[in-house]
Amino acid sequence: MVILFSGWQLKAQITAPQPVAGHSVTMNYITRTLVYPEADPEQGNSGKVVVGMHIDPQGVVSHYTVKSSFSEAASPIALHLVKTILWKPALNIGIPIDYDFEYEVDFNAR
Repeated sequence: MVILFSGWQLKAQITAPQPVAGHSVTMNYITRTLVYPEADPEQGNSGKVVVGMHIDPQGVVSHYTVKSSFSEAASPIALHLVKTILWKPALNIGIPIDYDFEYEVDFNAR
């Protein structure tokens, strides 16, 4: 009798953290709530602020940091907005995990 073993590997299937309210609702919230620094819209400045954070398996967020920003004045505004978002944790094959995550806030003065 011959027994053949087929080797297979279960690849890690990681799903990034998601806003509890969903992407669409979160984007609408940011668009409605975003306040430009006084000088930036007048100068026509637009760009992104990237906020980094750590999200634990319970969805608790810590270690917020501005990773990059088009404007020094926009950084605290973006940081404040991102801190108001509730998050679902990242999943690895359906199991919640620790995850370092980045979220972009777009400032569009047009």
